[in-house]
Amino acid sequence: MAFVKPIREIGFCINKKVEPAKPERTDANGKVWPATEEKHLILVISCDEEEFSTEFGMNCLTEAWYPVSKETWNEFKFMRKTKVKYTASQFGDRVSIKPEAFEYAD
Repeated sequence: MAFVKPIREIGFCINKKVEPAKPERTDANGKVWPATEEKHLILVISCDEEEFSTEFGMNCLTEAWYPVSKETWNEFKFMRKTKVKYTASQFGDRVSIKPEAFEYAD
């Protein structure tokens, strides 16, 4: 059974990284890969608000890297509360997450 559904959740920032820009390149099979720009990413753990408890923590959490602007990336603070949106797709046992929106909750 397959499903695709958009999900909005609360979350917390736990890490950040920058993926450097890459020049255009050609692989061994002759396929040309276009140049990419520098990406600023923030790692968020999130869960449904009903599954979050200040006493027990998070149940059924989701972890995903969200692309953000450099300004948002510079405002990163560990465990800062966020609101995120992503699309979850399931095909068989495999579930994939596609991050869509990120914003700080405060």
